[in-house]
Amino acid sequence: MARKIEFERAEVLQNALDLFWKKGYQNTTVRDLTSATGLNESSLYNTFGNKHAIFMRTLKLYQQTMSGELMAFSVNRPPREAIELMWRWLAKNTADDSNPGCMLLNAANEIGHEDEVVRQYVLLAYRRLEDMVCDLISKAQQAYEINTAQDARKLARFMVLTFQGMKSSAVLNLNKQAVDEVVDVTLSVLD
Repeated sequence: MARKIEFERAEVLQNALDLFWKKGYQNTTVRDLTSATGLNESSLYNTFGNKHAIFMRTLKLYQQTMSGELMAFSVNRPPREAIELMWRWLAKNTADDSNPGCMLLNAANEIGHEDEVVRQYVLLAYRRLEDMVCDLISKAQQAYEINTAQDARKLARFMVLTFQGMKSSAVLNLNKQAVDEVVDVTLSVLD
């Protein structure tokens, strides 16, 4: 029985994530959440807390999912190849017409200026992404797969900020060619 509850919680959180990602925090009502999750208001609050607590759980789920997907590119691959595959995957997702952008950036842009908890969580998530990219760049430099003249941390920061710009522009539905050109230029700094 406990496994079923956990599965249902995961499903409820995923449904809430999809809703918040599509509509944003402020435009999502409790009625929207109950409709999307299939739970009544008291069950939703008793299980997950208030709307903000649910939102924070969905941000965490989003960050964990994205990190897992990005880390998978580095498994059994040379670091340079992993970096390129990551950025090509990000470009593909950015150019996808149905992509609502990065949920973390959307949250920061929507309420990060007034919600310190959200702002700090998004900063932490991007520091983790920067650390992951920096680690890959360092490994690629040690293997002489990329230019060793640039500082790995500065390159990682540049790449993550470029990624943020790409994901922010996802809502503009840029064409695939334009996004691929940004990725090509971004990757060229490694050579």
